[in-house]
Amino acid sequence: MKKDKRLFIFDIEGVLVEHIDEPKPYPYALNLISHLKSSGKKVALLTNIGRKSSPWVFKRLREAGFNIDYEDLFTSAKLMADIVKEEKRRCFVISEGGIIEEFALKNIEIFEDDSADTVVIGACRNLNYQTLNFAMNLLLKGAELFCVGGSLRFRGKFQNYEGEFLGERALAEALSIATGKRVNYIGKPYKEIFLMVLNRKGEKAEDSLMIGDSLESDILGAKNLGIDSVWISHGKALSKEEIKPDFVFDSLKELYEILTT
Repeated sequence: MKKDKRLFIFDIEGVLVEHIDEPKPYPYALNLISHLKSSGKKVALLTNIGRKSSPWVFKRLREAGFNIDYEDLFTSAKLMADIVKEEKRRCFVISEGGIIEEFALKNIEIFEDDSADTVVIGACRNLNYQTLNFAMNLLLKGAELFCVGGSLRFRGKFQNYEGEFLGERALAEALSIATGKRVNYIGKPYKEIFLMVLNRKGEKAEDSLMIGDSLESDILGAKNLGIDSVWISHGKALSKEEIKPDFVFDSLKELYEILTT
C-alpha cells in the first residue's frame, strides 16, 4: 500500500463505529483519525446515513472523541439538499427528521400537498401507511422518486428495540414496484457523492483511499472513480464477487500499523 495518499475517505457505520445511534468507536479508530490529521493528511467521513442530519451525526462523532471538523463530514442527505436547492424541486419527504433538518439548513421548503413534484425517501422507523400511500399517489400523478442512501436494512437502536431495521431502499423499491417509477439513488456507490468529496477536498481520485465495510457501496463506489480501496472485513472471507477491493484488513489496526511505521 502506498503511504503517500493525501485524502483518506472513511465510511462511518461498520468502520469507525458500529452504529451512529450509540457511536462507540472501534479499536484504533480514534487514533487513526488523529494520526492522519496531525500528519497533514486530509480526512473525509462519507456516509449514506440520511435518517439523521449532518449536524447531528457530527455532534455524536465529536462526543465519541473523533478529532474531525464539520467540513470533513459528507452525508447523502446533505447532497440531496444541494440537488434540490440547485434544481428548485418541490419535495414531499419521508424521513425520521434528518433530511428535513438538512433541508431546513438550506431554507428549502417541504410540500405536503399535490403540488410536490418530487418524493424523497429516507430511512424512517416511525413511518405509517397513510404517509407511504400519499407518496405513492404523488408518484402516480407524475412526481419523481429519489432515495437518500441505499440500505435495504440497517442495524440501529430505536425506542426500545435494538437490531435490524427496514432501510430506505426497501421503501423506495416498494414504491417503484407499485408505480413503475425509477428510483434515483443519492449516495454510495453512485459517483455524485464521491465527486462531491473530491471536489470539496480539492484532491484527485488517484491521491485518495476509501476505507469501508460494504463491498456494494463503499468499495464499488471507489472503483467506479478509480479510488483505491480498503475493505474492513471484520473477519469475513472475501467471496468470489466481481467487486474486488485493493486491500483487505480484518480491522483498522492493520491500516493504523501500516500508516504509522
